[in-house]
Amino acid sequence: LRRRLGDRVPKLIHTDWIVLPPPPPYTDLVNALASPQGWQGARDTLFSIWLEGVDNPRLIDFVRNEMGSFSGEMWMRSGREIGGGYAKEGYPLKALASLSPSAPTLHIYAQPKDPGYLGAQQSFGADNPWYHVHQLEAKSHFPTFEVAEEIAATIKDFVRK
Repeated sequence: LRRRLGDRVPKLIHTDWIVLPPPPPYTDLVNALASPQGWQGARDTLFSIWLEGVDNPRLIDFVRNEMGSFSGEMWMRSGREIGGGYAKEGYPLKALASLSPSAPTLHIYAQPKDPGYLGAQQSFGADNPWYHVHQLEAKSHFPTFEVAEEIAATIKDFVRK
């Protein structure tokens, strides 16, 4: 949208957990998700990752029953779209760095908790002052279930500045 609409999109907020080059296991999972033979196993692996250490019944129900109710075609489409995005644009920080002019960007995320992942983003932000990162105190891939107020406050603060 920023490329198409320019300054009409004054700021970007990215809520994803992989903004750096994706690790090979993730790429393998995306490829499996796109295939008729692999989508179900890949989806179940994602569910396991997303729910690790989670004890929130609403979130567990959302992942297992609501997300789990989507058809194989929908899951395969998501694998194709995610894989296609990486093939076309590269990883998100690379794509963001190619925007001209740059746009103030905020990345809000909860996973992974690896300090190196946060440190790499902070380093990127030091070289690209338009980029900001905020790690949430949440256990899951769905922090809106756990820390909705923190997300809203972080977004409001970013938009105001």
